[in-house]
Amino acid sequence: MGKDKKDKLTPKELGKVVIEIQKAVKTLQQQVKRLEKELGDTEGLKAKYTKLETELGEKNATIKDLQENKILGLQGELEDKKQKVTDLDEKLKVEEKEVENLGRKLEDLGQEKDQLERTALQKEKELGEQITNLETQMATLKGFEPYQELLKLAQEHPNLGLVANTPGDLLSEIYKAPKNLMKKVAENTLKSIKEKTADAPIWSNYFERLFAILQDLLGLQRLAIKEGDGYNPAKCEILGKGNKQGKVCKVIFQGYQIGGSTVAYSLVETQ
Repeated sequence: MGKDKKDKLTPKELGKVVIEIQKAVKTLQQQVKRLEKELGDTEGLKAKYTKLETELGEKNATIKDLQENKILGLQGELEDKKQKVTDLDEKLKVEEKEVENLGRKLEDLGQEKDQLERTALQKEKELGEQITNLETQMATLKGFEPYQELLKLAQEHPNLGLVANTPGDLLSEIYKAPKNLMKKVAENTLKSIKEKTADAPIWSNYFERLFAILQDLLGLQRLAIKEGDGYNPAKCEILGKGNKQGKVCKVIFQGYQIGGSTVAYSLVETQ
């Protein structure tokens, strides 16, 4: 009986116990809230971790794609460009060599041009001296009568554009390009005959006198077309409408050749 009495708590003591229990409960509640909060933060961290892990996986996949595809492609392009640069360097070296060679050739051509100009000036000087001498002789020597006759024809018929009005001009024209002059006079002579112009006899006269002067110098040979010959298109030209299968009945103008090559055709009539 004494023990039971001793173990019983008084209301005051019970009140204290209740208060202690309430404090403990409150403390536990606070701990529970803190744990719940921490647990909630852990879930957030897990979500963030999961998100980051997903993003990291995507980035790893992107990096792998870049490594396997784009980076390899870019590396291939880079190698191609390096090769192109190498090829361009080689081409540049070749072109630089060509430019260098062209420079030397240009220098050589310049020297050759200077030499040709000096030679041309010398020949022009020599030709001028020859013309002066011939002009002097032409005025005094009987052997230059053919030149004087040509000069007279040119002076009497300036409208025909015949060669030269002075002895110097005449000699210069004759001996600077004698083949061209002979051919030009032959063509004008043939044209005047075909067109039956009034100056045809003048051209024929000029042609015959010039031919006599240049015959030996150029090795001129008259064609030997005569009446009764068969028509030969390699040496003859028919005046008007003639018979190409017939024979020559008249030689109007006798052409000429140089070294066996016909320069001016003979103008003929056929029947």
